[in-house]
Amino acid sequence: MKRCSAFGCALRALALLLAGSLPAAGATLHVLPGPGGPFDLPVAGMVAGVDPGQAAHVARADLLTLPLQTVDVAGHFGSRVKTARVVMLGDLIAALPHAPGVDVLLAACTDGYMSVYTSGFIRRYHPFLVLELDGVGPDHWPPAGLAYNPAPFAIDVSEAVAPGVGKYLDIAHKQPWAVVSIRLSSMAASFGGYYEGRWAHLSPAAVAGRELWINSCASCHAGPEGVAGGTKAGRSIEFVRAIAGADRKFFMQYVRAPTSLIPAAKMEPHPWYTDEQLDQLRAFITAGGPT
Repeated sequence: MKRCSAFGCALRALALLLAGSLPAAGATLHVLPGPGGPFDLPVAGMVAGVDPGQAAHVARADLLTLPLQTVDVAGHFGSRVKTARVVMLGDLIAALPHAPGVDVLLAACTDGYMSVYTSGFIRRYHPFLVLELDGVGPDHWPPAGLAYNPAPFAIDVSEAVAPGVGKYLDIAHKQPWAVVSIRLSSMAASFGGYYEGRWAHLSPAAVAGRELWINSCASCHAGPEGVAGGTKAGRSIEFVRAIAGADRKFFMQYVRAPTSLIPAAKMEPHPWYTDEQLDQLRAFITAGGPT
């Protein structure tokens, strides 16, 4: 992600909030009641015909009827390049009978991790849902040589599909594995709380920090009540606020190298964050209080 001026960051954050909805293209997938089988895809949120709290799914066989592409992938599928059959998230969303206003997809994983895909990210970087690796479905995963199982689904990106995607800040947050459900939503419904209350009137730095939080930190850290966020960290934004507000140096070091301060820390290191970016995060996290 390129560094931007304070004014430019403010404009980008506003564009994120107002990003256009992802259009429907026929709604060809059938959404079925219940959780489905172990390799079906649970869906929730702004899906037509699915009530809040109701379990629903798309059968794996139906997913295989969508327009599929073949992409070479590596990384979290092992060191050897593998040939994957995939469906682009944009095509998946378009094929689902979704309600108007969908502009974000949330992918939940078995460990409480949550990846956030805005309409802008989907249009620019073309993330995809992996259905097969080297011709083998998730019922026969993990792939040879991989110590963990990425089943039932994984989402990935590729330089071959979207040149430059590897330079996106925290791109690993857009490459989850062990994905067990997706939720179609809107920025307003999922993250509207970050534009209200103590976050209603932010400095340009805090606006940039909000974008960083939503696209990266929210994958592991829960938000306040009613705001989306992962639960993997077991630490909400309010917990992080206490740390960030109390000690700038500790906060910066912890983000960059967590185990250097707390050997048992679960958080992955983020050494690439600049002082400017970390100050932007602190400005957002501690909005309405001392920094």
